[in-house]
Amino acid sequence: MTTIKITRDVRGLLKEYSMSDETVDDTVNRLLDEVESCMDIDMVFGNGSTNINVSPDTMERIKSFRVNENESYGRILHRALCLSLYSKME
Repeated sequence: MTTIKITRDVRGLLKEYSMSDETVDDTVNRLLDEVESCMDIDMVFGNGSTNINVSPDTMERIKSFRVNENESYGRILHRALCLSLYSKME
């Protein structure tokens, strides 16, 4: 597993998004599956951080959604969560 730093806000959103008995890695992959077609949209976010564990394969998936080389992994997941929540509001 690979540990990545994310904000506490993103961690909270991931907990809300997760299904019962689902691992963080499973939650992240389900989220990325859901928003994959929209992940080229950039957004602005706040700060504060914590760590989560994801598999090497999930880490590579997260990296593939960078909108620029310096984008943090937590920011990528925050974008995915916002896109997921937005799509459910439509």
